[in-house]
Amino acid sequence: MLALILSLMPLDKPGPLSWPPPPSSLESPAPPVPHDFKLSAEEWAARCPARVSGVELKARGFKLLPVRQIQPRYPPDMRERERAGSVDLAIRVDTAGVVVDVQLVRASDPAFVNATAGAIWQWRYKPLVLDGKPTCVDEDVGVSFKLW
Repeated sequence: MLALILSLMPLDKPGPLSWPPPPSSLESPAPPVPHDFKLSAEEWAARCPARVSGVELKARGFKLLPVRQIQPRYPPDMRERERAGSVDLAIRVDTAGVVVDVQLVRASDPAFVNATAGAIWQWRYKPLVLDGKPTCVDEDVGVSFKLW
């Protein structure tokens, strides 16, 4: 599982993050994060005939290589209350290295979910080629929010 640990950081523009984030701004009201993928298993299979799980990828000696990983902002209300927490998500990365689907697995507090998901939608990976085929990846991602 990929994990990020965030320390308490000053925010220059506090506010909720949208789901998924608009391309030019992270500051807008956020709808709920889904507990299920928006793409059905059939749609995902049709979109990505060659796909692998993060566990299988690691067992084969490979890993997704991040090209861009935006760090989630610590939610201001949780920072003020000095609360730490974590969010676990399942993500789907297409053959271009773009996160195309996100599913909430677990969150210690809902306040951390939108910040995490809003950042993860912007993550990009180096496109993966296995056995000569562009390959999609199902990966688990964990983000920890810690006060230092």
